[in-house]
Amino acid sequence: MDSIEESAQCNEPNIILASVECVGALLGSLEALCRGEGLTLEDAETANVRYPLLEQTDYTGPLTYQSLARLPKPYRDVVANLKYQSDSDSSGIDGGGQVDEGASDTDCSGATEGPEEYGSQSEDSIMDDESFLTNQQLQKLHNLPKSLNLGRAGIEEYNTDMERHNARHFVKTLQNILLPNLLSLRSSIQIDDVLQEFASKCCQHNSAQNYEITTIMNADGIYLATYSALLLNLRLIQCGHYDETVKDSTIPLTETQFVDEVHGSGVLVYVSATWLCELYQNVLAKSLLEIAGYNPKTHPQPALINLLTDVGGFGSSQLLTDWQKLQKVHGIPDNSPEIEAGIKLSRRVLTCCWASVISVLGGALGEKPYQGTGTSAISRLVARRSRQRYKQRLRDDVITASLEGLHKAASLSNTLKLQARSSSILSLLSASSCKNQGAKLPASHA
Repeated sequence: MDSIEESAQCNEPNIILASVECVGALLGSLEALCRGEGLTLEDAETANVRYPLLEQTDYTGPLTYQSLARLPKPYRDVVANLKYQSDSDSSGIDGGGQVDEGASDTDCSGATEGPEEYGSQSEDSIMDDESFLTNQQLQKLHNLPKSLNLGRAGIEEYNTDMERHNARHFVKTLQNILLPNLLSLRSSIQIDDVLQEFASKCCQHNSAQNYEITTIMNADGIYLATYSALLLNLRLIQCGHYDETVKDSTIPLTETQFVDEVHGSGVLVYVSATWLCELYQNVLAKSLLEIAGYNPKTHPQPALINLLTDVGGFGSSQLLTDWQKLQKVHGIPDNSPEIEAGIKLSRRVLTCCWASVISVLGGALGEKPYQGTGTSAISRLVARRSRQRYKQRLRDDVITASLEGLHKAASLSNTLKLQARSSSILSLLSASSCKNQGAKLPASHA
């Protein structure tokens, strides 16, 4: 696989096409293996006994031996001979020279007349350290250019009280009005629409207040803060934070992390740090979901909890909860031992060479289009026209083979329950289709 990956880095379209086709053939063989093709019942039983669970087949690295006793005998003899030769060579070198004992005394430094002072710092160095820390803090603030980053230390007292009062009023509205409505909805799409409408109305209500100093916020900030607060609330419920019988429950998110999560989302956010800190403290103090009527012990869970589980990644599976429900309705067909063993073996092979597969297919999509180097119009139109067409046809074949390979890789990632690795495939497709400069995926292949 390393040789195929290395060959795909050259500039010859023929070699690139051959490398991509090799990877496509490998993925096709893994698809056939997932269907149980080429496996006997004895082979399937051996693989299933060795790997009882699918997750145990993941490739973690080459086989290593912690001691020579576990190494096979032929290799153990080779290692012993190499070690003997290295020891004999080193002893010959050591025996050839003698060390003068008296020379070591002359190389030593003499006694000092007074104690040497270590660690003494001047006032200038201390000031440099303080200015360095200040620059670090300023750099942290500079990394949040899209947020209204108002720290509690920098806001006047009356403005701080206004921010906190607004946040407490928001929590009451969230608890008494929004959450009971969200818990009654059955679709994640409806829940998200209601959250967007709620964020918009909050901003409209805030701007309509006739105060000398108003809290600055936008709908995107309220939308993200609401999701973050509900996610934190659900995580605290799961870890037993609100249960008085549970002692020493750990808080999964600090106040600073909560604020940075909203401000560092990449979206234009106008919500102050003081407002978010007050929201965080209110969520720690009381469970908004449970007060609104949510019971963690009921089954099935409301659609809001399923949506939060999907967004926060709290579930044990990589599949969305709605998809898992559909699987339960339609039922999962019983696989034969050959199919089960083929899926396990395919997952082991794919986890071993996934990076190389993506590198070969992605490099082919990023190949620059051929451009003629003729010095005149006649040479471009007559002498090299057929060659240009041939190279362009090769490039089209490379793109087609790469897209087919990516489709096979995405299909295998779903079959082998490696959905988390599909992001690299989507990233390649979006980068090839949407970038402004360089190679771009033609519309005919999109």
